[in-house]
Amino acid sequence: MMKKLFFILLAYVSISFADKDDTFALSNFLRLGHDDNIYQKEDNTVETIYISDIVNLSGKILFSSRAELLLYWQPEIRYRFDAQEKQLFFQDLYASYQNALSKSSQISIVDRYRYSELDANQSGNDASAYVENNFTAAYLRQISERNGFNLSVGSTSRRTDNDMSVYNRTLDFDRYLLSGLITRNLDAAKRSISMGYQYTDHAVKNSGGGIKSGTLFLGYDRIFNPEFIGSIQLGYTDAEVEQKIGNADLSLFSDSSHPFFEVGFNYQISPRTRLSSSYSHSLRYSTSSAFNAEQRSDWLIALNRDITAKINLAVSYSYVRAFYEVDYLRDTTFAFGSEDKSQILNVRAEYKIDKNHYLEMGYQGRSRDSEVSYNGSYDRNRVYFGWKLEL
Repeated sequence: MMKKLFFILLAYVSISFADKDDTFALSNFLRLGHDDNIYQKEDNTVETIYISDIVNLSGKILFSSRAELLLYWQPEIRYRFDAQEKQLFFQDLYASYQNALSKSSQISIVDRYRYSELDANQSGNDASAYVENNFTAAYLRQISERNGFNLSVGSTSRRTDNDMSVYNRTLDFDRYLLSGLITRNLDAAKRSISMGYQYTDHAVKNSGGGIKSGTLFLGYDRIFNPEFIGSIQLGYTDAEVEQKIGNADLSLFSDSSHPFFEVGFNYQISPRTRLSSSYSHSLRYSTSSAFNAEQRSDWLIALNRDITAKINLAVSYSYVRAFYEVDYLRDTTFAFGSEDKSQILNVRAEYKIDKNHYLEMGYQGRSRDSEVSYNGSYDRNRVYFGWKLEL
């Protein structure tokens, strides 16, 4: 609760002291929708019609020519006619402070707090809304005309509603991050190479073990032309996974290593059409209660098209495959399957009535095929129609 009040107060104070150089925007989304599987279960599914109201408040405050603060707050009230818990309240709060200390150095502080509904990989009896806070602080320095350096630290904390406070069922965790990156421009801001190292300590609450990992990687970024930008990273991860042996007081430590790979691009096909895609493969922490680590592959593709001056269409598709080994188990006395696959399709269309009013329609389809969660495989479809007010 104190976190919520802090961000609300911060937004109020910022708006109160904003001057003519500051900018603020307000949007409101009123939606009527249908959800055919609100608890993301394979059996005994519950469907409902719902109404939601989403407020989006964003702003920028200029403290000086070198320092600025970006604020974002998006609360949502959702009423579900056929659910056991009919009224829900979610929110997303974001604050970003940037300060250029000199012509060659800058600090960045970012904090995001959100209370969110179920993850795509949560289903069945383990499904629950959660509170998560992400904090990152970074120092960037341009060492010379071509060389730069970036050092950052961060933390992530998640607390799940109705969490099982036992080591082999909990979904709560704390995660800490330290990373360093050296970059070099090969030519006039078109090609650059980088070398970096990232250390992560992911600790599951209630003495559930965790994973500590370090990744060393090389990167290459290129602006092929103003419309097409691509990047690639290659590296290797060494990790230590802490497992439990049928008791939260007994631990087994297993070493594991795996290649790291990431590639992505942004392509402005035409003035009205934008395409982006990314793929990554890594050894990392898991948010499953059965495992503390996973080999994860993520693929995302997104298309945004202005069909006319008033009609916009946005489509995205993501596919996630997680593979598990015995050494990744949280509790070595249990046995689970080795694969978990999730797919999400988002479609959104918007029609601009005038400067401030829009009509919108959206669809989201989720599908999970899980071997690691009881009643974990599911299909979920949501469709909504809405009106947007933008000020």
